[in-house]
This record gives sequence, structure tokens and C-alpha cells, in this order.
Amino acid sequence: MGEFGRLRFLLEQKEISLSPDKWARLEAYKSLLLLWGNRFALVSRRDLREGLEKHFADSLLISPYIAGQHVLDLGSGAGFPGIPLAIVLDDKRFTLIESRKKKCAFLREVRRELGLENIEVVNARWEDLEYEADIALARATGGVEKLIDELPHLLKKGGYLLLYSADKRRDLRPERIETIENPYRPAPFYLLFIRRD
Repeated sequence: MGEFGRLRFLLEQKEISLSPDKWARLEAYKSLLLLWGNRFALVSRRDLREGLEKHFADSLLISPYIAGQHVLDLGSGAGFPGIPLAIVLDDKRFTLIESRKKKCAFLREVRRELGLENIEVVNARWEDLEYEADIALARATGGVEKLIDELPHLLKKGGYLLLYSADKRRDLRPERIETIENPYRPAPFYLLFIRRD
């Protein structure tokens, strides 16, 4: 069983079932990452060498928690978690916000190659933007306290920041915490739900 075969089995255990077309798009995205990866430093060399499946799993394992219609991916980088989620949740609209031009060029190429009409790529810093989205995703962003202060500029009232965290960060007063077990990683991570009042 190949690496995506293992990922498919993992998702099926979590009752996340994808159509053949969605698996084909995920494979195509992986191929583009491998093609562009070294040139644009999209992901670490170690990830390119050892496999990207942990990033796909990190992204897809949170898909059951994405509510609402408009989702922001803050600091999208190489497109995780936004692109895998946009492939799987194709009835939702995703805005991928990335400040680095080269990475935005890659994200736009993925959008074009995969025909992902539900994605918009924005070359800017999230601090400079205003939205009324339902969900904002933050995976590897610094300055979490500042981000929480800025939620009124990004989310509508009652919207949620879904923050990936290595610990439970109860000091941030999350409304809910989900433990995400990813067998590609040595330890679980936590998905913190922080509500915009």
C-alpha cells in the first residue's frame, strides 16, 4: 500500500470518505509540490525526502470541523491546510492569504492546474486585510495573541479561529479543544477553537 493508500485508510477510519476525483486532485497537488518544492523552498527538504503525507493528514483530519461557507487560510505557504481542504470541501469558498510572492505564484498555479474555482489567492499580510469570514485557519503563524486581537477584522461575529497548537494553550481561552491524532507524527496536536465575540 503506497503512502496515499495509508492516508486513505487513516481517513476511512475517521469516516472521511473521498471520491476518486478528489483523490486524483490531491495526487496532482502532491506532484506539483514535488515539482516546485526545491525551486521555491515550499516545504523543508526533509519533508520532500521523507514524504508530505503528514501535511496532507494534518489538513484533512480537521475537515469535519470546518463549518460555514467562507474559510481563510492565514499564511498559507505551500497551501496547507487550505488546498487539501478546498479539494475535499468543494462546496466552500477558501481565501489563501500569503505574503511571499513566490509562494503565491505556486498557489495560483495549483489553482489553475487543478481547476479549483473555490479558491482565491491573496498576496498580502493578513494584518492588512478585512473580511467577514466564518472560519480562519492558522497553522504555523507566530504572534498568536496579536492574531486573536485582530479577529474582528477577519471574522464575522460568532466566527471561529481554528488554531493548530502543540499544546492546549488554555491561556488563550479556547471555547473547545480537539485532540488530533496523526500517525505520521510522533505526538498529537490540538485544534483550538477561538470564537470571535
